[in-house]
Amino acid sequence: SSDLYGDSLSSFTAKTTLAAVDLKKFSEVSIPAAAVSITNGYVDTAWSTWQGNRYAAYGTMNFYFNKLRIKVLNKKDSLRRGVVPELETWAARILLPASNKRTSEIFFERDREKFVFNYWVKTQASGILSALVREKQWTYRKRYDQLAPIYSLPPRNPR
Repeated sequence: SSDLYGDSLSSFTAKTTLAAVDLKKFSEVSIPAAAVSITNGYVDTAWSTWQGNRYAAYGTMNFYFNKLRIKVLNKKDSLRRGVVPELETWAARILLPASNKRTSEIFFERDREKFVFNYWVKTQASGILSALVREKQWTYRKRYDQLAPIYSLPPRNPR
């Protein structure tokens, strides 16, 4: 087996912790990446525990936030508003929770062509995404169950 030579990605366990933070600070990343401004919100605390191997990572995240509000911007010119961004903002405010106090799932299948840091960041991002969009929980669980035997991942603990 190739796992015997000590590859640092053959299997691992990781834990992350984030102190309280003002979510508006994430607008520096969300505006250029997705044309979304975070106008309000804060994280009480966030922590995650995850494990994986060179193919995929999985775990749980507690990403507790309150008073989340966003504004969708014009993708071509973030200073201009318009009907479409206004409608998208309205829809997002209906669909996205204003707060979260539930544990969310983490699951990410690694793109082995990219650096390991990309793998780690996107794994954490999957937990944040599943805290925001509850349907992601089921998508991650289904994908994990499909890939676990292929990637030698242990069976998922049913919830």
